[in-house]
Amino acid sequence: MSPPPLLELRDIVVEAGGRTILDVPRIALAPKHTTAVLGANGAGKTTLLRVTGALIRPTAGEVLLDGRAATAAAIRRVSAAVLQRPLLRRATVHENAETGLRFHRVPRPEARRRASEWLDRLGVGHLTNRAAHTLSAGEAQRRTHTGPHGGPGGPDLRRNHHGCWTSCSTSHAPNTWPCW
Repeated sequence: MSPPPLLELRDIVVEAGGRTILDVPRIALAPKHTTAVLGANGAGKTTLLRVTGALIRPTAGEVLLDGRAATAAAIRRVSAAVLQRPLLRRATVHENAETGLRFHRVPRPEARRRASEWLDRLGVGHLTNRAAHTLSAGEAQRRTHTGPHGGPGGPDLRRNHHGCWTSCSTSHAPNTWPCW
């Protein structure tokens, strides 16, 4: 008989404001594996991570550690969650995307072109003229992926086989990650 998953979520439902914001039948995570949670804005990624890290309690369902019902204290002893909102200038999305390039002395026309290209590639080109402080957390994170060189935010950001941008260590194979 194989050991139980290190972490398992069963029939997780989270409701807020009279509507269901997360409904996950089952997720099982094996030890010593890397898992990425990917999805569109509003898909419930942050809510899922908050449930997994015992930062919020689900409306229904159970979280198991090593096959046993997990308390919030037990989850917090073995996990950590870092959820943050990117730091953006008080400027438009496009001006923010150009900032790193300009710091690297890329001429303004080239910075504009490269920023536009990456904003489009990351699916936020339509937000180009919006004030950056009005972005959702997911939109702001995607804007920050344009990085200082007008491309992805670092050498480890790449598109996986599902077409999702993923940030990963080069020691992991991003094409093996599930995309929820």
